[in-house]
Amino acid sequence: NHLYAQQIDSDNTSFEDSLQLTNPAYLLYENFWDNECVKNKALYSSTLNDTILLISKAEYVAPIKGRFLSPYGPRGKRNHAGIDIKLNLGDSVKCAFDGKVRVAKTISGYGNVVVVRHYNGLETIYAHLHRLKVEPGDIVEAGQVIGLGGSSGRSTGSHLHYELRYNGKPLNPKHIISFKENKLISDSLELRKQKHSYAARPVGVEFHTIERGDYMQKIANRYGITVKDLCDLNEMRKGSVLRVGKQIRIK
Repeated sequence: NHLYAQQIDSDNTSFEDSLQLTNPAYLLYENFWDNECVKNKALYSSTLNDTILLISKAEYVAPIKGRFLSPYGPRGKRNHAGIDIKLNLGDSVKCAFDGKVRVAKTISGYGNVVVVRHYNGLETIYAHLHRLKVEPGDIVEAGQVIGLGGSSGRSTGSHLHYELRYNGKPLNPKHIISFKENKLISDSLELRKQKHSYAARPVGVEFHTIERGDYMQKIANRYGITVKDLCDLNEMRKGSVLRVGKQIRIK
């Protein structure tokens, strides 16, 4: 079974649809709306289907275009739940998709942070802002300025900490968005539930699981592509370390 969550046409809406418009992803989150907590851990349910298909027809806008400073994944003993993108103090940070502001306040670690819930159930988090430009409950559109860049909270230097979460659990943004092209990799995303999170895979995209002894040229030859294509698809360099068990795009 699949759970389909998609943006609703505001014309000729039913009662349930109207709830979904005023409280995005109402059916998924069962009206749980918290203006204080970024992570919403209580939302994670073991009863959800193993595979969830998100249909995203909404426009995507890059929150900021800048140099990557830190990727998603392990950072020492902690997990870095998002990616860090370089910006300058006062740069405009834009909302990625249409949605509704759930959190806009100062939170320890995150500093000045905005959390937006979107109509397909995703939430995006924008942290370390210098100034907030929205308030909880605001309806926002893709591309709308929601804050100004800064270095508030636990931060060294001005940058945007950018997270994507579904049902309270972090997703790797690079499995969803092509930051080189600033667009969605696919309009459908398959999420497979794991013990503490979800594994995200764009629908229609083929992957190779790295095995012991693999190297760039070997993988490229196997799938009939060039090393440059392989690097471009995964936003990697030719000399990037290939970790056994990691999946990389090959189409």
